[in-house]
Amino acid sequence: MKACRKFNPLARKTTGALSLMVGLVLWHAWTTPAVHGEPASAPSAAIARDIEQLAAGLTDVATTAHQREEAALRLVSRATPEARTILLNALTDVSNRPAQLAVARALASDAQPDPRFINPLFERLGADKALTEAAAVALANYKGNPEVLNRLAEFALARNQPESIRVAMVRAIGTMVEKDAAELLINLLTRDDEAESVRRAAAEALMELTGLREYGYDSAQWQRWWTFNRGKPAAQWATDLLNVRAARFDELQRRYAELTEELTGILSEQHRSAPPAQQADILLRYLRSPLPSIRRTGAKIVAEDFFNGVKTRDDVHERLVQLIGDSAADVRLQVIQTFGLMNDDRAIDPLLTQLSQEQDADVRAEIARALGPMNDPSLRSAPALLELLSDPSSRVAEAAARSLRDLAPRLRERQPDRAAEIAARLMRTLRARTTSGQGVSLRRALIDAMAPLRRGELLAEFIALLNPREQPEVRRAVLRAMGELRDRRAADVIAQALNDDDAQVRLEAVNALGKTATFEHAESLYRLLQPTVEPDEAVRIAAWNTLASLFDSAPREQLAGWPDRFRDAPERRLTVLKSLAGKYLKDKELDRLAFVRQSVGESLMQLGRPEEAAPYFKEALDHWRQRGQLMSVQALIAQRMDALLKAGKFDLVADEASELIAADPSQQEIIGAKLRDQAERLRDADDPASLRNALELIAQTAKMKTPLAGRYAQDLRDIERQVSARLRALSPPTAPATRVSPPSAPVPG
Repeated sequence: MKACRKFNPLARKTTGALSLMVGLVLWHAWTTPAVHGEPASAPSAAIARDIEQLAAGLTDVATTAHQREEAALRLVSRATPEARTILLNALTDVSNRPAQLAVARALASDAQPDPRFINPLFERLGADKALTEAAAVALANYKGNPEVLNRLAEFALARNQPESIRVAMVRAIGTMVEKDAAELLINLLTRDDEAESVRRAAAEALMELTGLREYGYDSAQWQRWWTFNRGKPAAQWATDLLNVRAARFDELQRRYAELTEELTGILSEQHRSAPPAQQADILLRYLRSPLPSIRRTGAKIVAEDFFNGVKTRDDVHERLVQLIGDSAADVRLQVIQTFGLMNDDRAIDPLLTQLSQEQDADVRAEIARALGPMNDPSLRSAPALLELLSDPSSRVAEAAARSLRDLAPRLRERQPDRAAEIAARLMRTLRARTTSGQGVSLRRALIDAMAPLRRGELLAEFIALLNPREQPEVRRAVLRAMGELRDRRAADVIAQALNDDDAQVRLEAVNALGKTATFEHAESLYRLLQPTVEPDEAVRIAAWNTLASLFDSAPREQLAGWPDRFRDAPERRLTVLKSLAGKYLKDKELDRLAFVRQSVGESLMQLGRPEEAAPYFKEALDHWRQRGQLMSVQALIAQRMDALLKAGKFDLVADEASELIAADPSQQEIIGAKLRDQAERLRDADDPASLRNALELIAQTAKMKTPLAGRYAQDLRDIERQVSARLRALSPPTAPATRVSPPSAPVPG
């Protein structure tokens, strides 16, 4: 272990100089304004207020220890130059020991530890045990930094240092997965003249480092382990150790998840079982807990309450807003998910403030997802979402694109110039960050975001993307976008996709044609109605719906031949006939209109809808009566009577039959036979409802002003007697009344 055996001052100076250079580079990056049109790093007024409040919470001696540590953790999570400066100043302020302790503890959680904190942390090592331990843990966060390991080793080995400091250094070294760290710990453990507290700390650090807790404090076992592993190359040694630690970490994660789930259940039950007047107070206590897992549970319960229709109390809502910037990423994530569910536009500004400082990609993605659906009249979230398209995480960029899709209709209507700019930016992002084979999910999201903007200038770009090299989900997105353009020029290209190998692509093509096609594309859609051509039922159904939407715009002459194509599909034939009837009515082609109305009635009768059919037959009948077309009139009279009879409109049947016979006695044969035949059918159905309908029909015919001929009237009376007898037979027998004998007269004495 060269780094720990030979503490070379020159090496330390070189490493220190390198760290200083890194620090200067980072500082320059933080403080130099961005170029190429991107915004500078200077915070907005909201961010400045946020940082100022956190600084006050950190340094104010009147705040509680939890409040100071939460403020420090939040500042660490911000990772802005302003936040770093506040932390650095607090850490070096010897007059404010509570703030120093809070910063040292918070820096242990820094995902990107700043080299500028290394020296101040080492300066905190001393007589203050709590501050020393916190600084040591924070220094252990600089994994892979040889300067830090060397300096920690110096303290650990220095017997002139207090044992408390040496023990703290040893424990910190145990968290650094490096071969040199393990060698140092083995040396400390196996020295017979070493202080017992240091040796025990070395053994515990080795257990932490390797996960081999079964070796305990047995220096001989640890020596054998080291003899076996010391010859491995550093990279292999670290890999083997990390695999072991990963397995242990997975187990700890599983246990933590189980514990969190159990805790959530207990807290939720406690909240639900409390009296309603106390539930908000309990919830507020959860949200103010010093433990992140309890704060997270509180935010989850707010979401559950909202889902169940429980109004969020104002102080609970205010606390939830504060937690948008919580120090724990999983708390922030749950809080943002809750606001996303609530669709609460009051959270937009706090979300935007946090977004500009957020270091966790999952949280940035969740903020992006939450912003899109929120009612944002000023569309102030659009610029922030647009910037997220350049986020290093493709998940974040995808979430931003999907939220821009949600905002797109409002952008298109209220800010068309910005809509054009956003469409161009989305297309640039698609070209820069994705290809036909990579970034497919992001590629699709970007296209979906462009679709509702309806920018005609994108048509050529979409046509280029609609090719077999693209993944099916991308082709589907392109077709949706082309449909949203509602540009007739796109229809021919879209129609070509009806032959795509992917059924879902064909489905999107059909739907897109519904927004772009003319009747010229009717034949292409008609082909898809045949199972032999289109095997997917969903595509066939969509093809019919799109085709049906084109009938009203079809030229009358072309549409006239279409009803015959659907003779075996009366519902579809009915759709064509109604469109055709509308055209004849508009053009006052009354003879053709009468024929079509008669056909509509026939289709409705096929579909078992006689009540709807009857008016169509009457309209056609009235037309031909006026024209004196007797043959057409006779057929329509029969069809009209059949429709009314099947619909059970017996009063109308009787009235119209009476009028027809009065006007033309020769109608007796036709009408009398129909009434008798319908009465017989109802009689023979042999169920009570039909039998009662038969009696109703016969009763109505008896009221006709112009009565039926004698034989038909007689037939109906016979049927009436038969029906009545059947009804009596179907009715349950009535129990005979019990006869009560009068009291006997008294016998004379």
